[in-house]
Amino acid sequence: MQIPAKINHANLLFVYDNVIKTPDAVILKLAAGKYAKRLEDFMHLELPESTTLDTLTQRLVKRTVKNPIEWLAKKEFDYDKTYNQLKAKSIRLYEDSIYLNSFNSIRIFLKSYCIGKIYIWNDTNDMRQLYDISGLLELKDDKVQYVVSPTLRQAIDSIGNVNVVYDWDIDRVNEIVSTGLYDNILFAVANYPFNFEIDNMNKFKYNLSETENVRPFNVLDKEELFYG
Repeated sequence: MQIPAKINHANLLFVYDNVIKTPDAVILKLAAGKYAKRLEDFMHLELPESTTLDTLTQRLVKRTVKNPIEWLAKKEFDYDKTYNQLKAKSIRLYEDSIYLNSFNSIRIFLKSYCIGKIYIWNDTNDMRQLYDISGLLELKDDKVQYVVSPTLRQAIDSIGNVNVVYDWDIDRVNEIVSTGLYDNILFAVANYPFNFEIDNMNKFKYNLSETENVRPFNVLDKEELFYG
């Protein structure tokens, strides 16, 4: 992704889930395996049962609904509750998950003279994420910091000097951008189909494609680079 911004020394913030790694394929595998008996009346489990994690991840990044439980639902039920329950069950949730493009981007950014600090955000202190980041990104180097706060906006405010935010959720980005207080920050939003208008996959929801500081990036299959 070529981001049209000229910044000599940039600080970047990455949302962990669905930007660096997506846990959704592992969650669906769990639904189709250990918890299949409980969920078979509620979900279509054939796809996660029969495909590899890699293939399932490829399919997931092309889905048109945000919650992957709803994506495979046979009927209405509490998708968010089921998703959160399954997410909490796997100790190896992130260890087994597939890397997305942003991981390689971070590896490159760590060596770049024009990148200051790299912040990785989550809304809770997830030791599974912290273990994953510590082993692979050498968290002991203070160039990379794991940031925990209830909301992404709070993380941005607490850091105080963020130039680019990489997120996957257009709803969350809209809530922040619509305040008009963050025009100096570029929000890069992952190109999951559910972030776009149903009848126009080149146009973000909320008309954010017309906003100068909101741009898409490819979540998978194409290496993402920040151009400062």
